[in-house]
Amino acid sequence: MAEAKKTVGDIFSDFHMENNLKNAIVSKINLFKKSNRLEIDLLSLEYIKLDNLVEFESYLKDRFMIEEIETVIKYDDNVVIPQIQDEWQSVIKYISHKYPFSEVLLHNSKVKLEENRLSVILSVNGADFLTLRGFDNVLQNTFYNILGKNYKIKFIEELVEEEINKIEQKCKMTEKYEIEKAISEMGQQDNEEDNDEIKEDMQNISVDADSGEDDVGEIIEIEEKTPLILGRSANIKENVVKISDISIDSGKVAIEGEIINIDTRELKSGKFLVIFDVYDGSSTITCKSFIEADKVKNILARLQEAKQIKICGTAQFDPFAKELGIIANIIVEMPAKKKQERQDLAKEKRVELHMHTQMSQMDGMTSATELIKRAMKWGWKSIAITDHRSCTSFPRSV
Repeated sequence: MAEAKKTVGDIFSDFHMENNLKNAIVSKINLFKKSNRLEIDLLSLEYIKLDNLVEFESYLKDRFMIEEIETVIKYDDNVVIPQIQDEWQSVIKYISHKYPFSEVLLHNSKVKLEENRLSVILSVNGADFLTLRGFDNVLQNTFYNILGKNYKIKFIEELVEEEINKIEQKCKMTEKYEIEKAISEMGQQDNEEDNDEIKEDMQNISVDADSGEDDVGEIIEIEEKTPLILGRSANIKENVVKISDISIDSGKVAIEGEIINIDTRELKSGKFLVIFDVYDGSSTITCKSFIEADKVKNILARLQEAKQIKICGTAQFDPFAKELGIIANIIVEMPAKKKQERQDLAKEKRVELHMHTQMSQMDGMTSATELIKRAMKWGWKSIAITDHRSCTSFPRSV
């Protein structure tokens, strides 16, 4: 006698949501412990609303402490799948549940379907951002997994002035909130910390022996240079993490690396926004700090001099740059780390057939000259430079 197939309700008996998803048959479950990822395949005789799928995946995350869940739904041939135009708002909710940053960019968007080509019409700037980060593939996989539809995705911008004004207003409110938050966090300090950090002013007192009177000279304030560049305390309690491991849900983090770029902007409030990129060997991330006008000159000088820094701040999606960044509240100068120069010690040298130079916009940072010098140093006989939409590096390569 064949074993009866188990449903979601049979396996997850404490999933108390009342919807038809509980009747779906579980055909496969794979748990990848190393990456903390769960794959679950369902077979359903009824269409499952995406709102219910959000509830189910949220339950799995909370119940089993899973970071990433991929659900694949197969429907019986008789099940009627709603048109994508009718389900688009539910799709946005489902996608935002997995990728929170997409909610801002997909807000008030529409879709247009022509055969198997699906155009996602955005009401704000963001098409390049989504495409460069492969979000078209994310949507394509999502539609195939939950709707059984194979669409080719394209992002189109049709900017609505009213919507742009709303986004700008939201950005201004976000900026104001972050400034107030940063100032508040930098200003917080326990009385014990106050007592530890307060030092007596150094005074230069000269005594006139002939007159017998104390001549109290000018008070000289001696500013001691400490590793602390910004913040109230150089004691960062958070463990240092790799930049490549930071996500939009990481919250408060600490990173350590070298500064590769610094910029500054004066805000209407009179304060300055200092923007700097930090590289730690695994990746690069943009950090921002809100600095008072009387301190910005000194802090910029310290940042430019620092060979290595350690920062503590909050990781979050930046609505201005449309990417993940860190609002830095504490910056500490660290001793420079000795860099180990990479070498190619292989007996049989490789031929790299896919290399981009700085002529590949937003993809390469190294010049053709430097690539060729490195190849020669490593003993490579040849390389292939494959810049996209450009052959400007060709004269330098011959």
